[in-house]
Amino acid sequence: MRGWSSDAAVRGILDSLSRLHGARLLAHETLPARGAAMSEVVVGGAGVGWVAMDWEGPPPAALSGGGAESLVAQAAQAVATHVSLLADLQSLSAEVAETYEELNLFYSLGESLGTLHDERGVCTVVMDLAQRVIGGERGSIYLTGAEHEPLRLMVQRNMPEGAGLSPVSATEGIIGWVLAAGRALIADDLSRLPQEIARDDDGQPADHELLQPPLLCAPLRSRGRSIGVINLSNKAFGRPFTAQDLKLAQAVASTAAVFIEIMRFIEQVRDGERLRSELEIARTIQQGLLPRRDPVIPGIDVAGLCRPASDVGGDYYGFVEEAVPGMTGMTIMDVSGHSVGAAVCMASTRSILRCEAWSRRSTREVVERVNDLVCEDLEEGGMYATFFYGLYDHNAGELRYTNAGHPAPLLLKAGEQRCRRLTMGGMGVGICPRQPYREETVRMTAGDVLLMYTDGLTEARNPAQEMFGEARLGEAVGRYRQATAWEIVSAILGEVSAFVGAAPQGDDIAIVVMKAVSTSRKPTGGT
Repeated sequence: MRGWSSDAAVRGILDSLSRLHGARLLAHETLPARGAAMSEVVVGGAGVGWVAMDWEGPPPAALSGGGAESLVAQAAQAVATHVSLLADLQSLSAEVAETYEELNLFYSLGESLGTLHDERGVCTVVMDLAQRVIGGERGSIYLTGAEHEPLRLMVQRNMPEGAGLSPVSATEGIIGWVLAAGRALIADDLSRLPQEIARDDDGQPADHELLQPPLLCAPLRSRGRSIGVINLSNKAFGRPFTAQDLKLAQAVASTAAVFIEIMRFIEQVRDGERLRSELEIARTIQQGLLPRRDPVIPGIDVAGLCRPASDVGGDYYGFVEEAVPGMTGMTIMDVSGHSVGAAVCMASTRSILRCEAWSRRSTREVVERVNDLVCEDLEEGGMYATFFYGLYDHNAGELRYTNAGHPAPLLLKAGEQRCRRLTMGGMGVGICPRQPYREETVRMTAGDVLLMYTDGLTEARNPAQEMFGEARLGEAVGRYRQATAWEIVSAILGEVSAFVGAAPQGDDIAIVVMKAVSTSRKPTGGT
């Protein structure tokens, strides 16, 4: 590391030794031209400079007979110890700064994308943030258009003169391969690209003039298909892109793809074209935000289901696996209203929640931050959301949670006959900023059953307009407590359907069941 020789602590070490022994000790980052005695400063097995000693007049008695060499060696060792600590501190600071930048990237996406109404605006925000956090002097985003048409250039940064004038094929070159394969890539040398990428007679891909190494390309994917590609190249000082850069780019691209798909749907609905078909697209997008599989949680059997009342709605449930090492985050959410507005609000709130959930052990802090950001997004929309956020500790067998105005989940403990209501938290999000929330921790042991749901379940009405209600729901949990999580979900929905009869479903329904199936955990306290 450069500049260590001018560090105040290094100067202090050498000044103290100089006064104590009547000599002059100086630090040098290159080999000094002179010195009565010198010793190399070695950090991590590598020399980073020298400590040299000199004096005026005859040498002090204490420095004769090898004393000078011994003193300068001790000084060099003391300096090396401090420089090593200084390097560790700088490295830690760099890691903290990098993590902070990554979190800020997702905060900005969650806040900014929800306020935009066109594809180009989304692509501009994504490109600006990606270049700032990931790097890359050059950048571009291409989106697909109609079938068999060239890709559309939505935004470019510092591209070669004339870039964008020539059409870019959706099936050729690096961009075409990323789009078709649905896979991101990093390349430091164009000669090492995947063999499937076609080359011209000079051995170059069709778009090599647009993408100079080092480069990173990631697909924008939604509903299992690619709708565009984000490209970054020419990272500062010729540094290569890293696996962390690739992970960030994929996360950003996936978030952007969801918002672009929703915008495309809204635009088509506004035009009044193929309304029924487009609502099906929106429903598919919303369903795509739901978990594709139930997570694997040690000691827990879990199952969930979401059933919208109309083609699109605002109910949601999901999981954040390894939100914190050894912990799984889980949420269930209900946005006010139905149809497209609720679906867009749900997608925005979900994005903010997932970003905030990473690395935060306090559910209270997560919910407070989500509330502030959602209040900004929905300030003039008149919409709000209730949700329950829990963080399950695999080793302790404990669930830490905060309930933001949501119908209280029901916890039926093994050996008990009545369900406990998990109510600790505060009001719904998007209503009032800077609201305080609370959190609580409950223990889950073998046989315990936790039911999370939205109010469409308890407010389901029969032809006589009688609601199913929380009491019936709690009784149903008790009846099926010995079954698996999925069997409990199916049985409860079956009872609701039988109760409602021929009456239409009046509200969205989401339900999640967690059942503790083992107790191979070390107790640490809790309810």
